[in-house]
Amino acid sequence: MRIRKYDFDFSRRKMMANVAAGVGGGVLAPVWPTIAATGEVTKAYPDEVTSIEVNTKGKVKVGDTITAANVEYVKHLLDPIFVEQISKHGRKVKIRAPTKNMT
Repeated sequence: MRIRKYDFDFSRRKMMANVAAGVGGGVLAPVWPTIAATGEVTKAYPDEVTSIEVNTKGKVKVGDTITAANVEYVKHLLDPIFVEQISKHGRKVKIRAPTKNMT
């Protein structure tokens, strides 16, 4: 288990700064060489980026269904039209575990 040493917004800010600078998207290591070496994205990105529980501070977990009642917890991750479809048109989305193995 890795100790999280970054706050909630650090990983997103760091990744966006790296992408804007052309350095690459990886926060902890270069993305493609790390993925090629391990076959997984967990070494290149911290838990704050790859986990919905950490990203929503425990309010949404794997297996939950996003509805109009809880869309505000994940709206920072979704497109505005998708948020509108969930909140106004009754669309439901089930959260599944992320795919970490690239093969």
